[in-house]
Amino acid sequence: MTQTIGTAIEPYNGDDDDNEHEVIEAEAEIVSNRNDSERKPVFATTYTVKDSERRPLVPAWVRNPDERREMLRNKGGHGAYVVAWHASRALPVHLPRTIGYTVRGAHRTVRGFTGWAFDREHAPVRAEAIRSLQLAEARSQYRQRSARVKWRGSIYWSTWAVAIAAVSVGWALGATWQRYLGLVVVAGILAYVGRPIDRPAYTPAIVRARYAKLTAELVEGAIIAAGLAKVDKDGRHGIDWIDPCQRDGAGWLAVIDLPKGVTVGSAIDARESIASGLHVPAERLWIERDNRSERRVRIWVGDRAMREVAPPAWPLLRAGKVDLFGEWPFAVTARGRIAHMCLMFTSVLAGGAPRMGKSFALRLMLLAAALDPTAEIHGADMKGGSDLLCLEPVAHTLIVGDDPEDLEHLVYDLRAVQREMKRRYGLLRQMARDHDMRAPEGKVSRELADDKQLGLHPIVYALDECQIAFAKSNQYGEETEEIVTDLVKRGPAAGVTMLLGTQRPDKESVPVGIRDNVQTRFALRVMTGTASDMVLGGGESIQGHKAHHFGRSDLGVGWLKDATPTSGIEVVRSYYIDQPTAEVVVARARALRERAGTLSGEAAGIATVKRSSLLDDALSVMPDRTHMADLAATLSTTWTDTYAGMDATRLAGLLRGQGVAVKQTKVGGINRAGVTRREIERVIAARERDTD
Repeated sequence: MTQTIGTAIEPYNGDDDDNEHEVIEAEAEIVSNRNDSERKPVFATTYTVKDSERRPLVPAWVRNPDERREMLRNKGGHGAYVVAWHASRALPVHLPRTIGYTVRGAHRTVRGFTGWAFDREHAPVRAEAIRSLQLAEARSQYRQRSARVKWRGSIYWSTWAVAIAAVSVGWALGATWQRYLGLVVVAGILAYVGRPIDRPAYTPAIVRARYAKLTAELVEGAIIAAGLAKVDKDGRHGIDWIDPCQRDGAGWLAVIDLPKGVTVGSAIDARESIASGLHVPAERLWIERDNRSERRVRIWVGDRAMREVAPPAWPLLRAGKVDLFGEWPFAVTARGRIAHMCLMFTSVLAGGAPRMGKSFALRLMLLAAALDPTAEIHGADMKGGSDLLCLEPVAHTLIVGDDPEDLEHLVYDLRAVQREMKRRYGLLRQMARDHDMRAPEGKVSRELADDKQLGLHPIVYALDECQIAFAKSNQYGEETEEIVTDLVKRGPAAGVTMLLGTQRPDKESVPVGIRDNVQTRFALRVMTGTASDMVLGGGESIQGHKAHHFGRSDLGVGWLKDATPTSGIEVVRSYYIDQPTAEVVVARARALRERAGTLSGEAAGIATVKRSSLLDDALSVMPDRTHMADLAATLSTTWTDTYAGMDATRLAGLLRGQGVAVKQTKVGGINRAGVTRREIERVIAARERDTD
């Protein structure tokens, strides 16, 4: 009796289309301890995976329409300039010069042909023989000359006869255009013969090339000069070439493996040194990480710096809608490719020095959200500028400024969004209990967002210059910080996306609880490496991702990190949309919302928060004088949604922030902190006078 030994081998389940899987099947011999009738064939399969990469059949610049247009524009522009250069000099310069070269060429041709026919090249030899009285040699030379001239002469006169006959016949029988074409051809040949030998016949179109060709020797020399590789005694440097230097969009690309032990972060950190070795400005050199290896790096040298390239038009400028659950075009990479962004299930932090494009980037995100008819848009510009005013026709709430009433409006609106988030979680829990397959993971989906009865549409809240809202000097600052922290932590799964913009996100400007939970980052130019890490996250500077390396002219250029679930970090330039153009996009977005019936809040003419409502509400419920505790209880009972959780201490702080004097007030024989109606009426009257 024999025994069966079986080995089960799981098949390789690779999902990389670039891998080739060579499968070799081998049949195993069957040995069983059971009856022969129970024997079953067993196969063992061995998988050998070759981690090889298939190179594209068509070059990248041919497949990508933007790169194809840039290549044709580059070549066509250069050719057009050369043609224009010479055309502008055809009559005043080239024509007289060509006539002169033609005459000289005709003279050279006739003289050379005649000299050959009459053996003038040997004349110096014959003259030297006579001068040295070598008579025998001289007679021999003359006999040879006579023989040469005899047969050369026949060729000479025959050639002239044939040429004259051909010209006569051609001129007599040929059409006019054929005659002139023949003259041009003959003149061109004679001009070529008569051209100067020591200089160009015509001044070339002096066009400085926008780029220098990248070569392997140049790249290797730059890597070695930057100290990333060393040449040993055998001349080896450890640099391996993955792809040769080739045109890639509006620049040159080289893909290499750095020497062992050298990381991509080291190469990114040595960007200036490598640029020096390549003899190009650092602003034209971009070093990108290849996720297949920590040694593999993509070195791309642009024809021009990103700031010198006219930004392309936003693909959604004239047509198209946005699905916030998917990706939409946000920026263009240094290599001219589109960088996408997804605003769902994330929060965004945009940081940068003033006037570098931070507010424009936030506005672009809101414009994309506006093109999703289901999205509810909230905007708050704490610096009081006009960057977000164009969104009024589609915004549920729009707050501009940092006056006390603006800060009050902000905190009331944030409270409403927080309550909405809690309602959504309650609804999602109920749907999970009911085994509703539309919410299997307990989070908002596109299907749920499209159901108006559920009210689970996306909510996008932009807070520009958020450090003003969180400031300790603001009476609402602490509460605003608490609410925004809660929305950043719990909001994404419920369809709430926070967009925060600030100049330097330190712990005072953007509290740690917020900064550490924001996933998507956009770091424009900042002034220090510390500020760069604050925007991008700790440790990015070590990897070479330094936003303080950008210059003042790099408007809209920054490091974009985790913009989509599958993207990493790269340098991009956000699409630029000015105010008038943004208004055109908003008009189209409003039309989409009107057709979908999704206008809400202020865009639909419904006031979301009544400004100075605290003073008005207090007057409507209080007697002539009251204590803070009693007034807080009355407000929270009368308007539960607005004043939920209000206590005496917070109410006193809010009233003092609006200029109300809160002091010891005797009510019913008890002396406590309180306020009188006359004091509140005085503050309201003073505010109305200031407004007038």
